[in-house]
This record gives sequence, structure tokens and C-alpha cells, in this order.
Amino acid sequence: MALSRLLLWLLPREARRAYARGAGLSQAVRPPWLSPRPRAWEGVLEAHRLWVETGGKRGFRADLTGQDLRGKELRGAMLRTAILAGANLEGVQGGGAVLFSADLRNACLRGADFREGLFLGAEFGGTDLEGADLGGSLLRAAKLQGAILRKARLDGADLQGAHLEGADLRGASLSGANVARAHLEGADLRGADLSGARGLSAEQLASARTDGAIRPPEGESFFLPGAENG
Repeated sequence: MALSRLLLWLLPREARRAYARGAGLSQAVRPPWLSPRPRAWEGVLEAHRLWVETGGKRGFRADLTGQDLRGKELRGAMLRTAILAGANLEGVQGGGAVLFSADLRNACLRGADFREGLFLGAEFGGTDLEGADLGGSLLRAAKLQGAILRKARLDGADLQGAHLEGADLRGASLSGANVARAHLEGADLRGADLSGARGLSAEQLASARTDGAIRPPEGESFFLPGAENG
């Protein structure tokens, strides 16, 4: 006991206060350079890239569930199979990012720029993508059920086989997008621009909510009544 009291007397004031708040003596005297530090963002990306390239033998899988990632650099980032559920990516610059099979459920990507992104098989259930730019992105077989895509830019995107059931695409631009075999049941396409869209069938439009303001592919003669359809 006498030795412990002597050590405490020799400690800096902040360490004595830490001990008084319940910290163990070893914690109170722990040098600050031994304290755990949060990984730098670049380190997280590098560790995940290594994890992907080595099949999980090195590095670690990025689990960014619920993280605030606004302002982070994601252009060209390798985030294949990363977990970003509930993360805040509002306004993020992520052009060319690789997010194959990534988990983006319930994340916020409002106003984000992911042009030419690679989202094959990615999960976007309930994700907020209002005003996001996904032009030219690979979204084949992506799971976008219930996603918010109001005024999103999907020009030239590859949406073949994508699941857009119940998605909100009001005012979205899909000019030149490939929507062959895309699932549009219950999707809200009111005011959407589908000019130049490829692979769009009358059956797909019939299963979605449309109005007279929708712009169908040029040269097509789909029946688009002025009143709401579906």
C-alpha cells in the first residue's frame, strides 16, 4: 500500500485524477503513446483491399456500420463486400469505387457522386439515394428494393436484373440506362426520364406507377395515361 501511495504521489495530476475516477494504477500510469489510436481512413481502405485480394488471409473486412463517412475520400476505393449498413455517405465523392456485393442497406447517399461505380449485387434496401449521381454505374442484379432514388441520376447505368421493387424513382433520370429484366413492380416512376432506356418492356412499365409526365424510350408506343397508373 505504501508503494502504491508513493507512486500516486509521483504521478502527474491528470493521472491521479484518472485513478480517483476508478482507473487502475496500471491504466493511470500508461504512457499516452501506448494508448490505442483509431486507424486512419487510408489504413482502413488498405486493410480491406488486402483482405479482398488475399481471400481474408490478411488485412480485415471493413465494417463501417452506422459510421459518419461524410468528407471521406472514396474515389476508386476498393470496398468489395464491405459493410456500410446505416452509414452516412451524404455528398461523398466516390466515382469509380468498387462495391461489389457491398451492404449499403439503410445508408444515406443523398447527393453522393458515385459515377462509374461498380455495384454488382450490392444491397441498397431502404437506402436514401435522393439526388445521387450513379451515371454509368454497374448496378446489375443490385438489390434496390424500397430505395429512395428521387431525382437520382442513373444515365447510362447498367441495371440489368436489378431489383427495384417499391423503389421511389420520381423525377429520376434513366436516360440511356439498360433496364432489361429489371424488376419494377411497385416502383414509382412518375416524372422519370426513360428516354433512350434499353430493354424496357411494356410489362415492366405496367407493373410500375407511372403518369403522363414520364418520358418513355424514343420510338416506343407504350400506353402511359395522364392519370396515375397502378
